[in-house]
Amino acid sequence: MRVLTMTALLFAAPFAFAQSDLQALSDAERAAFRAELRAYLLAHPEVVEQALTSAQPGGYAAEAAADRDRIAALAARLFDPALPGFGDGPVRLALLTGECADCGAARTELEALARTLPLRVYLVEDETLGAALGLDALPSYVFEDLMVRGHVPPVVIERYVRDRAQ
Repeated sequence: MRVLTMTALLFAAPFAFAQSDLQALSDAERAAFRAELRAYLLAHPEVVEQALTSAQPGGYAAEAAADRDRIAALAARLFDPALPGFGDGPVRLALLTGECADCGAARTELEALARTLPLRVYLVEDETLGAALGLDALPSYVFEDLMVRGHVPPVVIERYVRDRAQ
């Protein structure tokens, strides 16, 4: 019965998120949810193992290799010196943007990072290039070996830049 309840909960979760605020659960509801979740995970430890395994390096090796291949094939367009941009460091980053608030925020954040990090940012507003890379969110950040979809905090980009500058 417990597995059925948890399975039903997992399938219903997207609908529950859409219809209610899980932050507004009462203490009793929160305790019941935690108990069900704990019981499920104890009964099915493979769920945790699968999650941890896929997060390990190599867990997405094929997808990462495909991303790198697409970047390499389009590098001349992504990192074209004729593109507008800023910064003069050796780490190259193409910022794919459009007309959105997050795109403006990403640009502003990268301008600040480029003043203190070894970073060169290329500004790309080409929907066909984003589609060719398989990107489905704007802004997207494209390094020479990595794509990051969607707006992320500057500290994440800073870490990626520092890792590539070494």
